[in-house]
Amino acid sequence: MSSIDDIFAGDSLRAADIEGREPTVTIKSVEPREFDGRDGKKQRKLVISFHNAKKTFVCNKTNAQRIAYLHGKDYAKWAGKQITLFVDPFVEYGGQMTPAIRVKPAPVAANGPEPRPITTRANVTTGPAEPPPFDDPIDIDQTF
Repeated sequence: MSSIDDIFAGDSLRAADIEGREPTVTIKSVEPREFDGRDGKKQRKLVISFHNAKKTFVCNKTNAQRIAYLHGKDYAKWAGKQITLFVDPFVEYGGQMTPAIRVKPAPVAANGPEPRPITTRANVTTGPAEPPPFDDPIDIDQTF
């Protein structure tokens, strides 16, 4: 099938490039770059290159925060780290819903490190949520 996406592909990774897949990639380099924003103001974003990839990933604040959570805030130390990319079809941008690339942790190898525990601001490790105990069972028919 012929598509305008093939003609206007560009150098940056787009949601259409990975639609239906969740590639795990290894970060090769990260560099800050300025872009023109929708409001005409300059915006700084991170441009991430991956090993064995032709296109770069223009990383917005949401994805940068996700990577920082996984691998630390010092983006100069992200090289060699892995992330998994996926398409979230419900991202609001410019007042419209559009598919966008999001970042999540790379799958842990059988002999790899344990995943980072989730902590609160009080630095208390949280475990799986347990339902509160119920003294009286709720009759579902009465709640609707």
